[in-house]
Amino acid sequence: MSWPARSFAAVTLVTAITIWYGICGATVAAGADEDRAGSRRRYRVQFNVPYVVRDGEKLFLDAYVPQGPGLHPAVLVIHGGAWRMGNKAQLALHAAALARAGFAAFCIQYRLAPEHKWPAQLLDCKAAVVWLRNNAARYNLRTDWVAAYGYSAGAHLACMLGTTGPEDGFEDPAHPGDSSVQAVIAGGTPCDFTVVPPRARWLVYWLGRTRAEAPELYVRASPISHVDPGDAPTLCYHGTADRLVPVGPVRRYVAKLSSVGVRAELMLIEGAGHITAPFDPRVAPRMVAFLKETLTAARGGAGAKRPAAHEEESSAR
Repeated sequence: MSWPARSFAAVTLVTAITIWYGICGATVAAGADEDRAGSRRRYRVQFNVPYVVRDGEKLFLDAYVPQGPGLHPAVLVIHGGAWRMGNKAQLALHAAALARAGFAAFCIQYRLAPEHKWPAQLLDCKAAVVWLRNNAARYNLRTDWVAAYGYSAGAHLACMLGTTGPEDGFEDPAHPGDSSVQAVIAGGTPCDFTVVPPRARWLVYWLGRTRAEAPELYVRASPISHVDPGDAPTLCYHGTADRLVPVGPVRRYVAKLSSVGVRAELMLIEGAGHITAPFDPRVAPRMVAFLKETLTAARGGAGAKRPAAHEEESSAR
């Protein structure tokens, strides 16, 4: 398939993903009152909470907060849509699963391309992490442990949160604070833009220029370029039949994290494509288990800023 044809196919597929996720998110939103009013009363949902103002416009998040006493570990949930579409309801099903497991999940809206070029999306994610820590008392959150979860474009942003710090120049001066995350879950992850053909224009709407015109831009936008021993433990999951985001760069990303002592795992979902992988029934349980394992390790002193043991790549079959 030629690159123009692949670009058209990618836009078509991402549009289908957005519609499908939107339906799933609407289903969760419509049933939220019924769920939280049920006999279990496991979590409450608060929709459309403003977390940052950009150029006079508010950006919102939806909060899925467990019921009960104690401080909750938080997970920032970042939707996909090729950085140009999508909404915060897309991963509502997974946010609900996280809340039922005791994690406070916050699904965010962020600025979209082409109106807002890179790194606007990452700046919004970092502002959201700072907001979570600043509002910890409001939601009974831990301030020392925040995770990020995203799919597709959201996975790229989650990995950028996990691999970048103040020294990388992506912090938001308008919203200073601790934007670090202590664990990352990433599905269908675009993680290396240096493999994009130099004159291909299919990311210009987001990055502004081709790789031939600005090679360093494509390097800096790639999570794989920022890997170092202080990065967050990371679980990637990926469909083996994903034609939109090939699994090869993700394998290299996980291997690079492991090579510097960061705990990293790749969960392969046999036969799944880009649109079907996040709906595999094994994803949510593995995601919850990984976060709990990472949280336990952090309590024992092996936090995100310390090297951890590499796990073998696993396949869900």
